[in-house]
Amino acid sequence: PLNAALVLDTSQTVLLDRQQVTIEASRVDGNNFRRNLVTILAELRAGLAVYAPSAMRLVQLIAPQP
Repeated sequence: PLNAALVLDTSQTVLLDRQQVTIEASRVDGNNFRRNLVTILAELRAGLAVYAPSAMRLVQLIAPQP
C-alpha cells in the first residue's frame, strides 16, 4: 500500500533458496546493438518462511512536515 512499509524480524524468518541466482547479459534486445547498450537479467527463485506471524508488521509512514 501507499505510504506503508513491511517490517520484518529476520530472526523469525528464513529465505528458502529454490534455485541459485542466474545472471544473463545480452546485446540482442531491440536496438541495443546500435545504441551500444547491454540488457542484464538477474533471477532468483526463492521463498520466505515466516515462523511466527507476529514477526511481520505493516506500518504506516507519515511524511515529515516542512
